[in-house]
Amino acid sequence: MHYLAFIHTDDAPGFGVSFPDFPGCVTQGDTLDDALRLAREALAFHVAGMRADGETVPTPRLPREIAADPALAGWRDGATLACVPLISDRGWPTPFSVKMIFCRVGWMVHYCGLASGDKIAGGGAFPEEHEYGHEIFNFQDCNGTVYGYVQAPRGKLNISKLGATSKETCVDDVLVVWVAKSEKLNSNVVVGWYKHATLYREAQKPPPYANRDYNGEVFDYYASSATANATLLPVDERLFKIHTRKDGMGQANVWYANDPDQHSKIRSSVLDFISNRVTHPAKKERNGIKPTQADPLLRQRVERAAVKVTVDYYKGCGYTVDSVENDNVGWDLEAVYEGSKLLIEVKGLSGSDLSVELTPNEYEKMKRNRDSYRLCVVTEALIQPKLSVFAWSSDTQRWEDQKGNPLCVQEIVSARFRLDNKT
Repeated sequence: MHYLAFIHTDDAPGFGVSFPDFPGCVTQGDTLDDALRLAREALAFHVAGMRADGETVPTPRLPREIAADPALAGWRDGATLACVPLISDRGWPTPFSVKMIFCRVGWMVHYCGLASGDKIAGGGAFPEEHEYGHEIFNFQDCNGTVYGYVQAPRGKLNISKLGATSKETCVDDVLVVWVAKSEKLNSNVVVGWYKHATLYREAQKPPPYANRDYNGEVFDYYASSATANATLLPVDERLFKIHTRKDGMGQANVWYANDPDQHSKIRSSVLDFISNRVTHPAKKERNGIKPTQADPLLRQRVERAAVKVTVDYYKGCGYTVDSVENDNVGWDLEAVYEGSKLLIEVKGLSGSDLSVELTPNEYEKMKRNRDSYRLCVVTEALIQPKLSVFAWSSDTQRWEDQKGNPLCVQEIVSARFRLDNKT
């Protein structure tokens, strides 16, 4: 069975894919091949979720039917059609064919140790007492590998629930979903994941080059994965809740979600979330003077493109976004999620060098509202937009992007002169 998809290339980096028969099923790839591969995954996971929820999967529509649907007029503009096979019926992972485990840890921004100023919050009695936990290195790259720790019940993980025999010490090809409590949402949320991970029954000693030591203690691990298969979500994207009610994770640090009657929906939702996540690669900040864009019309096009990229990013994360560009409040957009509001200033650049200036009003509001203020800079806005989101880190006391790159702030003193006619 095949479904038709729209391939979008306008005003977005790479190739976007959407399915007219499945509203909300979208994905994106840097190349057309990547986009089509991810489209097959997204379609399979979306249909698996519908089936798990008891919903009827629609019959594929013909091209002439899609062309005649007035509700799709906006989606058809500038898009091309592609045919995507539904391969879930031919061995594609369904919610319970994926080996999955949820691991609750303390909240951090980067999980690359404490040296950079990153701090741990929550995670149990030990981190609260000692101000560190063994999970502080869970997303630190060690020669192409990441090593993850969770406080296992009685020091062991029940990998038999993931298909291991009683004699096996580990199991491969596991999806490890990392969960931590968000104080902003007052809920446990997904902070990242390892794909195709190896999960061990008992704690393992890390290799000597892993640099998993702090305060003279070497930290063990239970999960390992290729760094390329590890995803840590930026703080603004950590919105996917994992509930603690009886049919959810409860208060446990480890959850297998292995009851088909109760857990099909959460498994399908997590797989959809991971498969459909769209990212804008961040551009590392460089020092330098902002190049002035002499063409005012081109500058307007760049700014409009940058605003669109930023709006699409936050809407894709689940925020409601409103423009306040004409209100002179010191920022351009307001993004709201469950009562939490972000104040977003957008800057667009036609080139690749990241260097921008704020007006006195914008800079004053940035300093006054630093916990909720975001500086979103889009480089190469008209060619292949790259979004960098800078937020204030209370741990390091500086503005950082999603990868922890600091923003160099150079304050400029200016003056205004006029002719004094009284002399």
